[in-house]
Amino acid sequence: MIPQGDDGATLELTVTEVTKGSSADLSQLKDADKYKGYTPVYVQYTMTGTDSSADLGGDVLDDVDPITSDGRKASTLVIIGTSPFAKCDRNSVPDDFGPGDTETTCDVAMVQGGQEVSGAQYSPYDGDYADDGAIVWTK
Repeated sequence: MIPQGDDGATLELTVTEVTKGSSADLSQLKDADKYKGYTPVYVQYTMTGTDSSADLGGDVLDDVDPITSDGRKASTLVIIGTSPFAKCDRNSVPDDFGPGDTETTCDVAMVQGGQEVSGAQYSPYDGDYADDGAIVWTK
């Protein structure tokens, strides 16, 4: 279980797939030229609701990121508004997400050309799971 939101609510989370896309996928982005030399990475995961998750509707879960073969977090790709990536079009918790409810969703990040991806991690910027406390899934 991972914490989500400011009120101590939790979700169960399972990473199901980590795949590299094509650098051409980034051509859809505004100012696409600044992403030359990068490749998108899609982290697919399943969220499962808990007794406390109903209040999280609409929250964005953006702390699930790919990690490179040297154990570093891949570069975050922040998308404001609707995602242009068909493989990864949303990552928010559905409204009224109760115990046992499931939702498959995705986060997208980037790696520099040639970097290999070894898995994914849940690591928010602060709290118990930041830095050395990250939850890691490996391929």
